[in-house]
Amino acid sequence: MEKPIIGFLTQSIGSSSENYTSYCGIGIRGKLTGEILTKNYSNKYIFMCEFVNSNEDIEFFIVKNNPVLLIYNYHSITTPFLNDSYIRKKYTNIIHVMIHYDLLQQHIDNFNSDMFNGFNYVITDNDILKISPDNNNIFVVKRSIPYSININKYVEREDKIPIIGFQGFGFPHKGINRLANIVQEEFDEAIIRLHIPFSYFGDPNGQQARQRVQEVENIIKKPGIKIEVSHEFLSDDKIIELLNKNTINCYFYDYLESSGIASSPDYAIAAFRPIAINNSRMFTNLHNLEPSIEIEKMSLKKIISNGITPLIPVYEKYSHINVLRDYENICDKLLNRL
Repeated sequence: MEKPIIGFLTQSIGSSSENYTSYCGIGIRGKLTGEILTKNYSNKYIFMCEFVNSNEDIEFFIVKNNPVLLIYNYHSITTPFLNDSYIRKKYTNIIHVMIHYDLLQQHIDNFNSDMFNGFNYVITDNDILKISPDNNNIFVVKRSIPYSININKYVEREDKIPIIGFQGFGFPHKGINRLANIVQEEFDEAIIRLHIPFSYFGDPNGQQARQRVQEVENIIKKPGIKIEVSHEFLSDDKIIELLNKNTINCYFYDYLESSGIASSPDYAIAAFRPIAINNSRMFTNLHNLEPSIEIEKMSLKKIISNGITPLIPVYEKYSHINVLRDYENICDKLLNRL
């Protein structure tokens, strides 16, 4: 029996200045998940990842491949064409599923497809949300973590001068100034390494990124603390390799009430180096680890000394095979193949 075709549709990303072909967090996550589903062999389904920038692209994929189920990597800003229900209304023989990255508990408790542009089924990778067993509309999957074969895993090391890293876009809520203040307080000698690419949708000219760097430079007063900055876009491999060279990677975001899980720490997880976070709701998936990696509960020096021990359960939980199994289970349920 031929395996059913499952389409995973996500927006194009790249270095072009054209709309929908530049880097953004949602597009990067979509590309990563699509690669996980297509590169890890499924015994049940043929997962096909397709980069689409319009309803016409989606329709072309449907006519060519005859999928039984489509999974859409969605965001209202980066995929506005998905707000139009044309495709869902025309192809009612196909099951249409939305991935939503900012899902809140109230969306689950009061589910209505009108909240999601008519999508009846929604996927979230926020496994802190509570979903009842009889909920047939919302599905939880493991987070998609990038991977690199070019780093040494589980290798402990002690850097003579600690390298304190941050990677991500330079928006004000990222708390990069908070990182600088903590380093200024705890260390006399250190390197603050900031990798802050320009966001195509939110900071195309890099004004925000450069402002964050200026804020850090204004905070650091000790001559023994140096600042290294880079802004270029890197491949997943290169980002992971960069973070792997840091002593620790830190994320101290503001507490945003309606935000989902942050994706930048996913690269730090893949780098197999210690991570420090704060109590922002954007890191709820990493709260309550033992020993804690939250800066409110532990000094940066102590988190460094604890190494990657708190993260070992996370590595297993977010393995690529677990991500694939979650998506297979969703397809099983929606296609009644249990």
